[in-house]
Amino acid sequence: MTSIVTTTRTLAERIDDGLKSGAKVIPAKAHANISKGMVIQIALATGLTSAPADNDRLGFFGVALEDVAKDAEGSFAIDGFVEVLSGAAITYGDLLDCSSDMKVDPLGVQTNGNGFARAIEGTVSGADELIMAKIL
Repeated sequence: MTSIVTTTRTLAERIDDGLKSGAKVIPAKAHANISKGMVIQIALATGLTSAPADNDRLGFFGVALEDVAKDAEGSFAIDGFVEVLSGAAITYGDLLDCSSDMKVDPLGVQTNGNGFARAIEGTVSGADELIMAKIL
């Protein structure tokens, strides 16, 4: 009789596998209740999310593709076209920046290629609206 050995891959290993294969969506574990369209930072070593700092441009960001409860695993887009949750009025073509409320705002100043995504559809007038964007 042949014995079968199964191993459980950690969340960090699954994220690493996704990145190596060019995946546009990876799993991560939510640090808080997260709504579809919110932008979070993902710690690659652990697979845990966190809220970005205001005007943070140096993290590894993902967009929630679904509502995710605290401590649950969800799917987060790291590339491609996504719906993001607005934190302010956004106009077609705006470069977008994420904030500590995990929503996106128009980027105030473009320097050194910063900006998380670009709005690819018409204007939203304020906060808490989903708008299509292309992750840069």
